Order: sequence, then structure tokens, then C-alpha cells
Amino acid sequence: MATPDGLCGVYGGDVYMSCKSGREAFRRRETAQTSAIAAAILSGALIGAFSYYASKKSAARHVKYAALELNSRTAQIPRDLETWRAPGGTSAAEEAVWADLLPVLREAGYEPWPYIALSILRAPTDPAPNGFSLVSSHREHMDGMGSLRDLRQFQYWTPLLRATRTAQGQDVIIRVIVVGDEGREHLEVLRRVAAGPRALLCENHVLPMLRELCFRHVVFGVFPRAAGDVRYAWQDFYRNSVGDIVDFVLQMLEDAFPDNFVVQWHPDSLALQRLSISRPRVYMIDFELAVHFPPERPAPECRCTGYPIGGPSFVPDADQYSRPRALECASGEPYSPFKLDVWQLGTGLAFETGIHPIDEILVSLKHDDPAARPTAKEALESLLVVVDSMTPISLHIAPRSTQEF
Repeated sequence: MATPDGLCGVYGGDVYMSCKSGREAFRRRETAQTSAIAAAILSGALIGAFSYYASKKSAARHVKYAALELNSRTAQIPRDLETWRAPGGTSAAEEAVWADLLPVLREAGYEPWPYIALSILRAPTDPAPNGFSLVSSHREHMDGMGSLRDLRQFQYWTPLLRATRTAQGQDVIIRVIVVGDEGREHLEVLRRVAAGPRALLCENHVLPMLRELCFRHVVFGVFPRAAGDVRYAWQDFYRNSVGDIVDFVLQMLEDAFPDNFVVQWHPDSLALQRLSISRPRVYMIDFELAVHFPPERPAPECRCTGYPIGGPSFVPDADQYSRPRALECASGEPYSPFKLDVWQLGTGLAFETGIHPIDEILVSLKHDDPAARPTAKEALESLLVVVDSMTPISLHIAPRSTQEF
């Protein structure tokens, strides 16, 4: 993400969701730069909504710290983010790191979920409501993804994450943000966009940071666990309608990049055979590779070069960049990161609605020429015009997935 007033990131991309993908998939992934909020800010969608609190004193005023004492072995705690991301290459090594921190987490009021196998953690009982993890009534008595039982399972793709439960029974995700001097910018961004007054703004889709835990050379962020992954919205095992998915897209255009979005629940309105009454909120996660521009810099002067890689826990090797590659990144010339975010969002929306005006807008998001690509604000306004001209029942149809496996 690129923002005019700070970097932006949270759980670590899409890595915290329950999923069937293998753990090696994470090893090949890079958390790409996202900037939906920035695109919206620069394009005017959120101007005035996000005021800039520049001083650390202001940020600290809105963030609670927990000073913790360790009563276990400290030598096993990684000294940098790269080591924590791959502490030995085995599940046993990953679990050993968090085992050393068990007294710390319990002192802070968190009980880690037990490890089962293959990076899967499982809670022994159902969670208490937290407002971020909900289930469609269609799946109340089912098994599998999106079910009540699925809320008790968590598969991590990186050891930087740990699912835990509070003393009140609510589930949260604890993420390693700072180790030593690494990750400080990431933390400052989270303080600006995921905590304090701006986290209360309805236009802000960033998943809120509930708390910071500080221990020695490590700072952890605590985030509510959200139930769903937006990337699965158009897959067959969810019965979301075009209307359900377009509502997700409209919210994402206020921010961008589907890999970095989670949702409270999937409506399953086709399975329920009625229009969805409640609309789940979409939340943005992951700011580790965000780009920062000062607020006074004009949008045309906000430029980047190369691929959105690097960061404190990634090796900046373009040859290892495994995501789809926008042409502007390979050109060697400066480009707009905001237009890149739009392209990344468009390439991730692997579905068609069968409604030509909507599909035409979605296709325009991934135009090879950045100049022909709409801004997030332009795409949002165009899509709203089309959707507002249609009846809700006309959107109560099945999408067609174009996902390639």
C-alpha cells in the first residue's frame, strides 16, 4: 500500500486464514505492496477523513502498551524478522519459538491455540462473539470452510502469526511486527491507520489493531480474527451472488488488492434463496511493504520503480517475485504505485458477472497501460452508477469463476 501520510500492513497478507493450501505456498509468496486507501485518499474519496498525526507522542497516546517480563528461555527468540519467518524450516522449530513466549502471552491475558499438525492450530471450544467472525445461517450445522466449526481452526502460512483466545473467550491473531530495529515503519503505519480515532471511520477498511504487546526487542500487534477470505468469494463452495461480490468489490475500491482483504462472513445468498439483508464488512490487512509519501507531495510526483518487494522480512530479489507482474514494474521507469494497486486488484478478481457494464469496469482495472487504467475513485464511482441503476434482484445471480489452479 502507498499512502500520502504513511506506510501501510497487518496480519501479513492473507496468511492467517484457515485454508487448504500447502505450507510451501507461503515460501513462494511475497506480500505485495497495496495502496487502496492511498489511492482513494489521493483521488479524493477519503480526503478530509484521514488527518495526519505526525508525532510519535500522538500515536502513543492512542496505543496501549503491555510491558511484560519473560520467565522462560530467551535465547530461542529470533533476533530478526527473517529468522522468525523461517526459524529452522520445521514445524517443531516454529512451535519452539512460541513455546518460549507462552508465559508472556498468558501474562498478557492470551491463551494460544494448541498446535495440531501442518501449521494448523485448533481451539478446543467455540469462541465468544467478537463482531469480526460470523457465519451464514446456511452453514450453521455444516462442516468445512465458513462453518461454525471452521471458526475453531486456523492454518498459518508464516510463524509470525499465532491464534490465541482472550480471557473473555474471544479469538484474536497476534502478529510479530517489530524485532529489534526491523519493522518500526510498519508499526508506525498501524498506529496511524489501524488504531486511534481514524480506526473508527466508516471509510477506513483497515482491520483495527486492538493492542500492542511489547517484550524486550519484540513488539506484537493484536488483531481481531475475521472469518472469511475475500479471494474465495466467487468459488463454488460459497454460494455468493453477484450482488454479494460486487458489494465486496465496492468496499475494496475504497482500499485495494484482494489478497489483502478479509470479510466478516460470506452471505451465501444464493443458498439461502433470498437477497442478503445484512452486508458483511470487508477489512484490509498487511502493510509490511507499504510505500510512504509525505502528505504535501502532489499525486503526480508520488512514484516508485521496480517490483513491490523487499521489507524487513523479505529478500529483495526480483527473480523470486512470484505474483503477476505489471508491465510498469519491469520498465525500469518511475510509475504510480496507486495505479499499480488498481492493477493488482483487477488481476485478483478472478470472476465474471455476466453483466457487461460491470465486467467492463472490472476488466479496465487490469489494463496494461497505466494511463488507460482508472483510478480507484474513478472505478468506484463508475461501478456505483451501474449498480445503482439496477434492481437488487437482478444481481441475485451466480458469478462465473475464472480462477486458474
